[in-house]
Amino acid sequence: MQCSDSSNESKRFRVRRLKLLDKNKDFIELLQQLTVYDSVFDKEFEERFQELGSLGDDHLIGVIENQSGKIVATGKLFKKQ
Repeated sequence: MQCSDSSNESKRFRVRRLKLLDKNKDFIELLQQLTVYDSVFDKEFEERFQELGSLGDDHLIGVIENQSGKIVATGKLFKKQ
């Protein structure tokens, strides 16, 4: 996944892959806005992150950050063979 930079919106928002450190940037809290989601320990998050990473580039979790670096949206892309 490449960062979006083709329009004026790219100055306000940045699209990128989920990073392990995003748990510390309120990624879980963002998910909790949409569904009931228990607290996730760092080890659990890391294990799931590694599991998703092992699936290759056909399973992508992305985030959108605003100018201050706050994660404001997330999405997933699954490429079907």
